[in-house]
Amino acid sequence: MKKSSSTKPAQGGGTGTWSGKENFQSWDEGRNALSQFLEDLKRLLDTLVEKRIPSDSRQLFLDCLGDVKTAIDNAKNQLALVKTESGGAYNALHKAGLTGRSLRLKLREFYRSIKTAPVEAVLKMADVILGSLPDLFFPLELVREFKDTLEARLKHGGDDEIIALNLGGTVKWWE
Repeated sequence: MKKSSSTKPAQGGGTGTWSGKENFQSWDEGRNALSQFLEDLKRLLDTLVEKRIPSDSRQLFLDCLGDVKTAIDNAKNQLALVKTESGGAYNALHKAGLTGRSLRLKLREFYRSIKTAPVEAVLKMADVILGSLPDLFFPLELVREFKDTLEARLKHGGDDEIIALNLGGTVKWWE
């Protein structure tokens, strides 16, 4: 995939910030990649709510989604302030495996799972990256809780895409 330092999402998905190198060339590139992940997570959550949550339950998810998107934007603004590879925030990101090769590995597996794995696996990989971020960027605690709630609903509470197939025969089209 082509490497991009832009935080604007590519058409139809993430930019795939890894370029086959063992490490990001700079913290700026790593920070941009992490910011892109947050933007893509926002789009993923939005898509799952719109397309997969059954319509009778969707509105409350949509109502909460606005706060989630704001929290992600706030966290991205906080992340943008981590300018150098020194200081408490960068060190905490490094200890959490959210810099350099560790970040590259996690991002590669997240974006790979989008193309090759079921939704549960995609959300699990998102959780691997998101898991340490609320400790550093408090607005992301709301995002993590929303993602967990959405994940539980998708896993245990019906899926609009499957319900729409009407395999249970609740709509008797033959009558």
